[in-house]
Amino acid sequence: MFALNGAAIGTLLLGAQESLVDVQGWTMIWTFVWFVVLLVVLGRFAWKPLVSALESREQGIRDSIDEANRAREEAQALLADHKKKLEDADQEVKRLLEEGRQQAATVKEQIIEEARSQAKSTVERATREIDLARDEALQSIRQEAVDLSVALASKVIRKSLSPKDHEELIRESMKELEL
Repeated sequence: MFALNGAAIGTLLLGAQESLVDVQGWTMIWTFVWFVVLLVVLGRFAWKPLVSALESREQGIRDSIDEANRAREEAQALLADHKKKLEDADQEVKRLLEEGRQQAATVKEQIIEEARSQAKSTVERATREIDLARDEALQSIRQEAVDLSVALASKVIRKSLSPKDHEELIRESMKELEL
């Protein structure tokens, strides 16, 4: 049916004699004048506030970046400080554990040495008591043996020995028993 191209539509809308690129002198001058007026008005009333707003925004962004950098540096310093404190605490814990082990070993050795010393003194005391009891028992046995010997000898020899002979016999018996 009807097929229209772009040139045909332009001819229909503008009329047959006008073209789309028709330059009119006064329209061009008025367009230029209005453009300059628009630039002056925009430059005076809109440009300065826009530039000012952009500069203040730029300064705000710079301040935010600087503050963020300072905060990052401060955070890194705090992190390093906390790491150092953790390392120091770790070293302190290790030192305290080692010190505790050494003290435990020292106390253990002291307890063992004290137990050995007490055991040795107990054995020595028991040995002395045993020796003393043995000596007392031997002395008692000797005394009883002497007494029995004297009693027996005196019964047997009562009539034949004089008191002096009797004492001499007792002394000799005692010497023999002591050996």
